[in-house]
Amino acid sequence: MERRQELCQSLKGQCAVLPNLCSLFPDWTPKLHPEYARARDESTDPWIERFVKNPDICRKLQKADCTTFAAIMCANSSFERLCTVAKSFTWYFIWDDLFDCGSLTHDQGTIKKYKQATIEYFKHVLCHEAEYPDLSEYSEELQNALNCWDEIAEHIRQVCSKRTVDCVDSIYSDDEIPSLQQYWCRRERTAGVYPVIATIPFIYGFDISSRDLDDTGMRLLRKHTSYLVHTQNDMFSMRNEAKDGQVENLVPIIMLNENLRANQAMKVAFMLAQESARGFYEVADDMRQTAKGRHRAVADIFIEGCRNIVMGLTHWSYTGERYFTAGEANEDHTIHFEL
Repeated sequence: MERRQELCQSLKGQCAVLPNLCSLFPDWTPKLHPEYARARDESTDPWIERFVKNPDICRKLQKADCTTFAAIMCANSSFERLCTVAKSFTWYFIWDDLFDCGSLTHDQGTIKKYKQATIEYFKHVLCHEAEYPDLSEYSEELQNALNCWDEIAEHIRQVCSKRTVDCVDSIYSDDEIPSLQQYWCRRERTAGVYPVIATIPFIYGFDISSRDLDDTGMRLLRKHTSYLVHTQNDMFSMRNEAKDGQVENLVPIIMLNENLRANQAMKVAFMLAQESARGFYEVADDMRQTAKGRHRAVADIFIEGCRNIVMGLTHWSYTGERYFTAGEANEDHTIHFEL
């Protein structure tokens, strides 16, 4: 605890530069669903107002505008599918913020029970493998954070076969952890990238099997996507997290391990992202060359979907206001900031 406080104190006043993360995939350009604005105004924002009763949190979520990210992922999908994906992406922040900076942050007794209730909830609404959990002991806020997913689950069940839902569930319920440093293990287990990847079959309306997911190329593609999303998310969120005293972030951890200043550690983090991007390209090229027939179709869908996840999040992080305000980014997509 003392070392953490020392690190938080040492961060104050340090300056750092967020590098051009768009350069990771320089040939990618954002393509949004043509009815993005309608989806935001008629679906996502009213849905947030219906389930998030705290006006400050409601405004914060609406300002973050997760519909932009969904509109990139669903550029060629139906309007109804776009609306469902936008709600799903927004939900990650509704649920996650309860633990990071909300009513559960300092309530260890409730955290364990609520997490178990969440698992039971998703087993019921997606896989029909458990009873609908009794949420009556929780506050309205905690009940709404799960009940708001009912309509999302209903649409997913309509579009995806049970086999696909079961296989998709395995993407982010697998207990296997990569043999990396402890930080990466925690990130792999707690970040929302795998549930986002799990929306790809729904977005594209394409059934998948466990054999598809077990393919070596598919596993590597998901892993590189995970590392890219984790790395860039930590780089974007560093200022906010340092302000809140949260130092379990890749950049401060690099600072501690390598005895570096904040900006030096940011450069190291960018090098890690570049390495993951190279790995992504190599795996994607190999999959395109070796996959045949239906497997090639699955490979193409997941390559496109995972690339859109990485760069869609990048575009959303630059254009939304969850991490930086409008106008802070330079024309070259770098951002100078002080901690």
